[in-house]
Amino acid sequence: MRGETMGTRYLLKCAVSPERVLEIQADVDALLEQFDAELSNWNPDSWVSQFNQSESVEWQDAPESVLRILEASKTVHALSGGAFDVTISPLIELWGFGSENRAGLPDQTAIEEQLQSIGMDQLEQAAAHLVERIKAKDYHLSVGFLGVNILLPALTEIGLSDLAYRLIQNKNYPSWGYSRPAPKVSPV
Repeated sequence: MRGETMGTRYLLKCAVSPERVLEIQADVDALLEQFDAELSNWNPDSWVSQFNQSESVEWQDAPESVLRILEASKTVHALSGGAFDVTISPLIELWGFGSENRAGLPDQTAIEEQLQSIGMDQLEQAAAHLVERIKAKDYHLSVGFLGVNILLPALTEIGLSDLAYRLIQNKNYPSWGYSRPAPKVSPV
């Protein structure tokens, strides 16, 4: 099987029956299309490209694939003693190794400015931002019942199980612990 993806080509060899080749080819192409739409630095419309180009400081939802990669990246960052860092894209661009060809060396001021905005610790700020948002809403967060399946485990994973517990115990509206009082009825 062969095809094109993200500005290059791939060749996949596997020992399967001929009738499975088309099924596997379709699965591979679908997966690579998803990667291209979410993770490609070369696709200007991908989620990662849009995120990297954004100047917004507002909270942004990331696809599940990005979250899984970030978790794996944090592990590799720790195991490599900090040598692996997924936040260095601005430095790569600055030095001319990215999607833009730049001539000459960057000046020291530009390098120092970029160094202020990169680093795995910048990713950790997302947890602090989430806590700030929850506190600003007086421990109310309107993610709905579907969001509970994501938010509560995420808070617990980052060591904030007390905050998760406080959110579900909140009894006033809007909260997950809020329930409307039963109407008073007269006996018939």
